[in-house]
Amino acid sequence: MEVPEQVLAIVRKAIEAYPDNISNTAEIAEKDIRKLKDFPKFVDTLVREAIRERIYDMRCQMNKELRGLDPNMEKNTAGPSKVVVGDSQTVRRAALSVYHFFIAGRTLGSFFGRELLEVANNERSKSEGHDCNARLIESLVKLIPRNKRVRDAISEAKLRNLFRQCQIKSNTA
Repeated sequence: MEVPEQVLAIVRKAIEAYPDNISNTAEIAEKDIRKLKDFPKFVDTLVREAIRERIYDMRCQMNKELRGLDPNMEKNTAGPSKVVVGDSQTVRRAALSVYHFFIAGRTLGSFFGRELLEVANNERSKSEGHDCNARLIESLVKLIPRNKRVRDAISEAKLRNLFRQCQIKSNTA
């Protein structure tokens, strides 16, 4: 989605004002975005983007079902039906074909062989960023007392050094 630069600037300013509170950030950003002269033009784009985000959320849920990770997949909160037609694990798993597993915005079955290496590299680069974040947090667990914030327990210089170490490990892994 092509988000107008003015909207991005407002969002950045709101994030800087409330870096740890998404609700406040969103509220402040929304108020300022609504004041923009071109706001009515942005509405369609923003609604379309919200719908796309719900699609990504639903695809993630479907992937969890395919992996068998969804704890709600087995639950039947309505109780047993009088007549059960096609309500078996076999039928359910057949309907959730692994060809329909979503990766990089597409179903796994739709990829051509020539695309696979590039998709794998893109997926790996995303996961490496998350791995780096996890290593940084794990290194902080040993240093930060349970009832203190990171900023109150170690200096920015030490934190920057830990951050660099995690990045180096990511680049050599």
